[in-house]
Amino acid sequence: MYKYEFTGKNTGTLTILYYNISSSNDSEGVAHTDFTELIDSYLNGSKPQDEFPGAQVIKKELYEDNGKLCARMVLGFSDLKTARLYQADPKGAYMLHMSSFSESYVSSNGTWGGEIMPVVFWDRKLKTLDVTTTVEKNIDNTLNLLEMYKAWKK
Repeated sequence: MYKYEFTGKNTGTLTILYYNISSSNDSEGVAHTDFTELIDSYLNGSKPQDEFPGAQVIKKELYEDNGKLCARMVLGFSDLKTARLYQADPKGAYMLHMSSFSESYVSSNGTWGGEIMPVVFWDRKLKTLDVTTTVEKNIDNTLNLLEMYKAWKK
C-alpha cells in the first residue's frame, strides 16, 4: 500500500507498506537469496532511494504482523516528480501512472482509469492519497520469509 500525505504545497511523505513478504519460489535456496536481497538492498542498502530518486528516507523497518513478514518505508518528498505523482495543471487532479510500478492495482481512494488507462486520479483537494497494489495474486508456490527474519533478528 502506498500512502501519500501532503504536508505542504506538493511536499510531504510517502509511506509504503508491504504485507506478507514472501519468496517467489518455495525452495529454501531461492528464499534465502530473496531474503538476503531484502536485507542488503532494501533495509541496509539504497534501493528505496534508487526507486524514488530525490526522496529522503525517513524510516525503514521490517516487522511481524499476524504471522506474516511486513515492511514499512517512509520517504519524504519535496515535489510531485520525486513521489512519482503528476499534476497537469495546478487546479487539476493528482495522477499516478501505475506502469512505473511492478505491482498490479487493487484499490484506492481515487478513481482508477482501468487497464487501458492505468492511472489513478485524485481530487487536488485531498491531503491523503492511498493506493493498494499486489505483487503476486497466486501465493500457493511462495515461501513466507518470516522465519528467516526471526532467525536474522536474533
